[in-house]
Amino acid sequence: MTNTPCQRSTAGRKLTVMLTLALMIGLGACGGGSSNSSSSAANTGGSQTPTDNTGGSGNSTPSTNASFFDGIFLQGSGSGLYQFDSNMANGAVTGTGRTSFSVNPDDDTSFSTTSSVVAGNFTQRYVTQAYITAEGAFTSQSTPYTDIGTNSKIFAKLPQGYELGIQGMSTPLYQVTINTQDVSGQAVSQVVQQDEGPATNGLSLLLGNDNTPMPQGAQMYQMPYTVVTTHLWVNLSAGKLNFASLESAQSLVGGTIQTLGGYRYVWPSANSIAYVEYNGAVYFGEMLTAGDARDVVPAAYNRVAADYIGQRENAALSK
Repeated sequence: MTNTPCQRSTAGRKLTVMLTLALMIGLGACGGGSSNSSSSAANTGGSQTPTDNTGGSGNSTPSTNASFFDGIFLQGSGSGLYQFDSNMANGAVTGTGRTSFSVNPDDDTSFSTTSSVVAGNFTQRYVTQAYITAEGAFTSQSTPYTDIGTNSKIFAKLPQGYELGIQGMSTPLYQVTINTQDVSGQAVSQVVQQDEGPATNGLSLLLGNDNTPMPQGAQMYQMPYTVVTTHLWVNLSAGKLNFASLESAQSLVGGTIQTLGGYRYVWPSANSIAYVEYNGAVYFGEMLTAGDARDVVPAAYNRVAADYIGQRENAALSK
């Protein structure tokens, strides 16, 4: 990863996650340490999928637009939606895994998530995230490439996607669009090149030269989103920054100290990382403004595609 706090692309907060993972991987490989601005990152993960404590069917969502949504996510009948992840050591992939996202029954207001090993020696990583709106701070834990986590909530099913937020919020954070792309017959390498997450999920490292064709029925999901509610996103798993106070951060990066939902932050410019004061410490964060559209995000795959990609990962790691 080459992203730094001052080099944010249009991928927005998703690439801030990748920055965090780069810090976590780099610090882990070096046995710890810190720079002028960040302490060693905390890995909150483990091999177990976090328990989803959000309930589910207590608050039913309208089923008017359920056909498309259930066709993907409904357990037992949907085509499935999976994202990949990997563990690396010395610049090489040592293990891979995937996480499935589903609902059961139809009126669930939260996703069920299940992570599993695909190949090699793999331990799923999780990111603890805070979302600060005008209503206050809400936390959830998820895999690195999504906001679907332990406290997420499906606010509405849309004709081609859904609205997602966190339990306790009165309005959703995002409106997610799912663009389905048939990748049957395309080379595996061609498919993973279209995934905006391969630098960190390991797909390009393992399968960047794999020219075997994807099977019939293989689909890739591109999932751009629009911000519905202005909020600060904070990656708590990145660890505290080495600032004695938010004022110390401000003296270095500039900007004005502002407040949202009772939490102070500094956002030097529209193209910069935010610095957020949370429980007495300063963390990396990002400001997302209602109406912002983000289209550079990691992709997902249906069951047919995910099963085949898993087979190719096994073959690649067995060489």
